[in-house]
Amino acid sequence: MKRLLPLFFIVLCISAFSQNLNKKIGRVFKLPSKVTSADYLPNIIIVKYKTSVSSSVILSANSKFALKSANIVSVSAKFPSQSQVLSSAQTVPSNSSASSNQTTATDLSGIYEIKYSGPEKIEDVINELLKDESVIYAEPKYIYHTNYNPNDPSYINSTQSYLD
Repeated sequence: MKRLLPLFFIVLCISAFSQNLNKKIGRVFKLPSKVTSADYLPNIIIVKYKTSVSSSVILSANSKFALKSANIVSVSAKFPSQSQVLSSAQTVPSNSSASSNQTTATDLSGIYEIKYSGPEKIEDVINELLKDESVIYAEPKYIYHTNYNPNDPSYINSTQSYLD
């Protein structure tokens, strides 16, 4: 048993150092194997920054957000009118100590849609964005499809046209 303890300690130390090495390498985005170019809009990326960044800063060529592999054509905030939306993600402390109800909020102000031009693959542009530490995530603008067919015979026979 005493011989196994040092061996266990060595394995534990090696695994701890290997986790730190993975963090230094950085994040890499790869499209899932079944996703094709028909599943997302070309040259459009959804990006969330840690802090709220103005569109003009992202668009400027001299900013730290500028891309080297592609030209940014436009930047638009996905939720321009709301900086916070209620959810269960973060707890916002209440000012009144008598109230036990707490509201929760998620900040949506850092989510942008970036349109770019250039021949670069979308994976390469996303990986360039992910090198920046202020980027929380970046992904293509996926096209969502519904996969549900109603089992209502009146809907299938088109007698409920008001549902279309």
